[in-house]
Formats: sequence, C-alpha cells, structure tokens
Amino acid sequence: IIAGSEDCNVWMWNADHNAFLNTFAGHSSTVTCGDFTPDGKLICSGSDDATLRIWEPKSAQCRHVVRGHGYHTQGLTCLAITPDSQSIVSGSEDNSVHIVSINSGQVVGSLVGHTNSIECIGISSRVQLGGYREH
Repeated sequence: IIAGSEDCNVWMWNADHNAFLNTFAGHSSTVTCGDFTPDGKLICSGSDDATLRIWEPKSAQCRHVVRGHGYHTQGLTCLAITPDSQSIVSGSEDNSVHIVSINSGQVVGSLVGHTNSIECIGISSRVQLGGYREH
C-alpha cells in the first residue's frame, strides 16, 4: 500500500504484515495521487507542487522528476499507469492531461482542451477516459 500525505511524503506499507516499509521524500507540497506500476517495479506520485516523481520502491530513490515547460503548471490531481508499465497519464488543476514515458521521464503526449480541472483518469486497452470538474 502507498499513501500520499500533506507532509509532502509518500508512505509505503506491507498490508499482509501491517508493516511500514519506506518513506519517499522529495515533493514540496501535498502528495495528491500515486500508484505502483502494474509490474510492481516502480512507484509514481503526483503532488500539488506540479511534479510527477518516479521512485524505486526498495531504495526510495527518485528515478525521474517531471516538471516545468511542457508539463503541468498547477497541482496534479490524478494519475494512471498503462497496463504495460511504460507510460503514466497525469491530470492537473491546470485543465491538462499529459502522457509521460516511465523509462525516460519525458512528456510524450499532451491532451488539452478541457476548461476545468482534471479529476480522474482511467486507462483501458480499448478506451482512455478522463473526468473533469464543472463549476
């Protein structure tokens, strides 16, 4: 299990043994979303600091930090990881969705046009879905 918190960290536990395993530090604001890659090799986390981080679970070392030009300008609200563990799709309060290569940490695609914050993302082998907030 992983959980993001207002202390800017990601926390990881073994649910079978109720055991704390690791803390992932590096975000500068609340961690708002995260998940394991389906192959279990990496952890991805998003934050109100407008960054996406890709972590090594055992060492808690950050492999990639995605931020800046061409990426989100406001806090991340959601993320989903493709079934092949190759890409992360992230949504943000800046009304955009970006696709990031897990291997390189580079933005490989962007979906723009929403007029409100992206609140959820779902990935299917046949359909990609995203939800946003109406005001």
